[in-house]
Amino acid sequence: MLDYLFLIPTSPNLAEDSLRKDLQKLCFEQVIKLKSNYVVWLLGEAEVDHPHFKSIVCRGTTKEEKLKEAGDQLAALPQLAKYLVRLDDDDLINPVVFDELAKRDFDIAYDRKHFFYDLA
Repeated sequence: MLDYLFLIPTSPNLAEDSLRKDLQKLCFEQVIKLKSNYVVWLLGEAEVDHPHFKSIVCRGTTKEEKLKEAGDQLAALPQLAKYLVRLDDDDLINPVVFDELAKRDFDIAYDRKHFFYDLA
């Protein structure tokens, strides 16, 4: 059994927005650096050539529709992972901090000072 299953709905039409395309690339690069036992489900039209990434075809176009479809698929399968991690495809994580937290016993982890910085 996996420790972590990442659910990442992908953004359509990234070719129209170079900043979002660059953020998606950074998001995937950071996740690839993880040492934890994980798999990523990319929900929508994106492919990453890495054994931990799996593209999941979704009929829905919104983030919510894609997550609902992934939830329906997960409900029909045996438990794949101990934990679900939900990221947007432009979210950045620190793989060192994630792997350090992965060694601890918890049910939910969050940061109390989440912030947003508009790179534009």
